[in-house]
Amino acid sequence: KQLYFMTLLSTLASKVRTIIARGLLIYVDTMQPFHKSSKVLKNHAVTLTTQIAPLINTQSKLYGWGTSADLSVNVPVYSWTSVSMGTSSALAIRSDGLLFTWGGNPSGLLGDGTLVNKSSPVQIGNNSWTQVIYSNSNNAYGIDTLGRLYGWGNNSSYYVGDGTTVSKSNPVQIGSPVSFNSVSAGNFYTLATSTTGLLYGWGTNTL
Repeated sequence: KQLYFMTLLSTLASKVRTIIARGLLIYVDTMQPFHKSSKVLKNHAVTLTTQIAPLINTQSKLYGWGTSADLSVNVPVYSWTSVSMGTSSALAIRSDGLLFTWGGNPSGLLGDGTLVNKSSPVQIGNNSWTQVIYSNSNNAYGIDTLGRLYGWGNNSSYYVGDGTTVSKSNPVQIGSPVSFNSVSAGNFYTLATSTTGLLYGWGTNTL
């Protein structure tokens, strides 16, 4: 059993599909980050909901590792402040506040108005964002610098929060005129807090 386990680890560690180095996004099928040189990584601004792990280093460059089937892409050399991963998609806020998405696009998950997968980052609107997250239900949420809350993607069981069950391929504002400062998604529900300290929730309401 020990020999089998060591052989399996060796196989995983050597199964590298994509390496894009020097300030670009890196996706490798290994159990640890792979890069030419050692980097000091931030321990915040990272959301992980899949087998792909993103990290942003102290120079605000974006790195990742894990299963790379849908996300082997070249990310331009910009400064990034946060990244959130879905099952096969990614959201990232650039240092100027603009939102970019790429990867799989089921139910309009990328928010670019299409259902087409994207192999490179596409800009979503012109809002300046403070927080963006994916949920496990193929939908996403974001809060911009004005405190406006948006949802998009799969909308079965009212996941998006706009009072309908129609999936959205573009971000739609929800909860207006409330101003929000945080949003968090569970498996089939979402919670958000307002700037006045009130808690809001929507989606599936079962134990």
